[in-house]
Amino acid sequence: VFNRYIRERDKNETCISCGRVPKKRNAGHYRSVGACPELRFEPLNVNLQCEHCNTFKSGNAIEYRINLVKKIGLERVEWLEGPHEPAKWSIDEIKAIKKEYADKTGVKVYIRIPSLNIAYEYDPIEEKIKRKKLELLKLLLKEKKLKLEIRKPTRADDKITLF
Repeated sequence: VFNRYIRERDKNETCISCGRVPKKRNAGHYRSVGACPELRFEPLNVNLQCEHCNTFKSGNAIEYRINLVKKIGLERVEWLEGPHEPAKWSIDEIKAIKKEYADKTGVKVYIRIPSLNIAYEYDPIEEKIKRKKLELLKLLLKEKKLKLEIRKPTRADDKITLF
């Protein structure tokens, strides 16, 4: 959801590294998640990149930095490059982060029960209306010991009954 927010935020921009209009848009981290996991959800650290720079050039870091300084300024880039407290997010904190960015992008998520061929559509805007249905779904699952699948919607979801 966070990466989708970045792609939406930067939709009218070119690749931060090479300046080309991306065919496939990636949300590229300046400081990688592996090297600096505490900046995973920091919007200053993530910008639109083409797939070529992000994947095949390992982020194209030198050009990324040059253009990031132009975009956000040297002081902020140096802050990104500086030391940070390790992030230890709880499950509830991660859910809150996901919800925050889902709210910003209007992302919908399907919660699917394959064995019943039904799904619950999570829409942050209508969350209050659908919350009762989700609670009923949880009770049903607990009672019937059924598997719950949470993921982004696919074309196959057209065949699933939404309730």
